Amino acid sequence: MTSITRLPPELISQILSFVNPKDLASVNLTCQYLYHTVCDNSVLFHTLYLRHLDDPGDTELDWIKEVKDMVKLEAVCASTDAEAIRKSYLDLVHHTTTRLLARCTSHEKRARSSVSYRPSRNTHFLRRCFANPIAVEAILCQSSLFERKVPESQNETEPVSPPASELSGSVTSSKSFSPEAKQISAKLHCLHGAMIRPCSRSYRNKICAAALERVYDMRRFTRRNRWGPFLDEGPGPIGIRGNESGQLGPPEDHVDWEMMEAIMVAIWINMKFRKLDREPFVKEIWGVPFSGCWPNSYIPAAPGKRARDHDLRDPYGVAGVWLRFVCFLDYHDFFAYNFPHHSHPGMPRSIPDFNEFAQAGRLIVMKLHVTKITEPGPEDGQALPVVHFEGIARAIDDTTLAAHLEMKGSVRLTRQGEVHWTSVSSYHGEARWRSESIQLGGVQANKVVGTWFDTDYDASGPCGPSAFWKLSDRVPNTDDEHFDADGFFALRDSCINLASGPPDGYDEDPSSDPDSQSESESNSDPE
Repeated sequence: MTSITRLPPELISQILSFVNPKDLASVNLTCQYLYHTVCDNSVLFHTLYLRHLDDPGDTELDWIKEVKDMVKLEAVCASTDAEAIRKSYLDLVHHTTTRLLARCTSHEKRARSSVSYRPSRNTHFLRRCFANPIAVEAILCQSSLFERKVPESQNETEPVSPPASELSGSVTSSKSFSPEAKQISAKLHCLHGAMIRPCSRSYRNKICAAALERVYDMRRFTRRNRWGPFLDEGPGPIGIRGNESGQLGPPEDHVDWEMMEAIMVAIWINMKFRKLDREPFVKEIWGVPFSGCWPNSYIPAAPGKRARDHDLRDPYGVAGVWLRFVCFLDYHDFFAYNFPHHSHPGMPRSIPDFNEFAQAGRLIVMKLHVTKITEPGPEDGQALPVVHFEGIARAIDDTTLAAHLEMKGSVRLTRQGEVHWTSVSSYHGEARWRSESIQLGGVQANKVVGTWFDTDYDASGPCGPSAFWKLSDRVPNTDDEHFDADGFFALRDSCINLASGPPDGYDEDPSSDPDSQSESESNSDPE
């Protein structure tokens, strides 16, 4: 039998291309001949990459580095040493994960009508990597959201770290993490996109409360962060009230990923409470790790039907039917939390008894169309134009088609390359609610997540989290100003479970049921 070392190098490379990438290091140690066959063999590493991951279409990549980073990511995520992961490998995980997501292959056809994306080999690989709960917690649970704050005295607050038994002994407090590392962990958690629930319900409730405290705290809604999920970096856009001269310049529009994470947790909890997580149009977007969180992951239900000139020139894919979920508090709870009786600056704000029953929610269908496309302004990212849109919106539980909200807004790139949505909701011509959101994963990715608030930036509120995702493209020659009755009611009846009671496994607590508070809810309902 001929020894492998006697075969031509090309044939040996072909054989080694079927080896698991993590085993190449062992092949290197076999003998000097195989070492030189593997070492610096860019063709071999290119072939290995394409056997396991999507073709990125870039022939200039450093294939050796890409495969080595893939192997490192797999090894880190398989580790049970949570401390080492947190201290040494968070940057590696972040850079490798975001690169793989940016290079995911988009498909041309949906697998099912309820799923607007199709998993690629890159996302299959990432899901396998993030299947280890210890590594998942060490990587995704290190933001300040996991530092539960409670008042200990009149002058200080202390974080409450989860006991080791709560987190299977894998994760300690993130108090020692730098602000940058916390932002990275929160961003990875947002891209992962599925609720992480490996710990006990008592600790999960603490995380839920921490998220609600953040997203409903009016002190976090300022001109400096544009009242959206941005870092508090400076004045608002040049020309607005309080910054008419623009002497300090605009903020950098860096996304506040910890706020984005809190928004997503608040939405997850509310969807779970209302059983919406069981519905295909919600479950496939919010219940699957790395679900469509890469550029151009959206797949039209019927390709080739966007016929209008504006639609064809729109890089963001705005025109079509979108599903939106808006969360809000009973206004009495919102006011009591934001404006407590005491007003002494040295006293800590009392923490309300927030839990998964605290929020109300509304599921809304939006029908949008493009009105104009303009060049980006000096405060925008310059790679893509600004797309302006209008449309209508209606609550999914509306039993008539007699009234609807009017929508208008714009989509643009930030200077950091994120996709930034702004929308205003009006009723009978009067603007009422404004929303600032970021599209997770980039252009035509599957989720847009952000905040809503009073269109006049009222410091007394209300405010809250919201998210929307696309169901289908605009159908040519249809009425953009009205809903099709048959289509609207078919969507409501076949896709959305309107049961609003708690799902199996929730404690029945009538006093905490948002649906029992309908009278007071109407004061803060954003739609």
